[in-house]
Amino acid sequence: MIQPRQRQARNAILSANPICAAREPVLTRRIIPCLDVDAGRVVKGTSFVNLRDAGDPAELAARYDLEGADELVFLDITASSDSRDTMVDV
Repeated sequence: MIQPRQRQARNAILSANPICAAREPVLTRRIIPCLDVDAGRVVKGTSFVNLRDAGDPAELAARYDLEGADELVFLDITASSDSRDTMVDV
């Protein structure tokens, strides 16, 4: 998996090469994991049923970052049913 720094270096080389720069834009796959959160913990389940603890959100975020995730989404799966705001500034 290409790390962010490696990706930046590769893109700099490609954009500096006039032959590569003249090509059509290439679509790039982005990795954006979504972590389901309940009561401050990441949970795992099927269709939000039979949930089991999957770990600490900060620890899992750090691991995804090391693995090269482009972005990370935290989904509070009980925000609506518990009458909490569904959007939070991070």
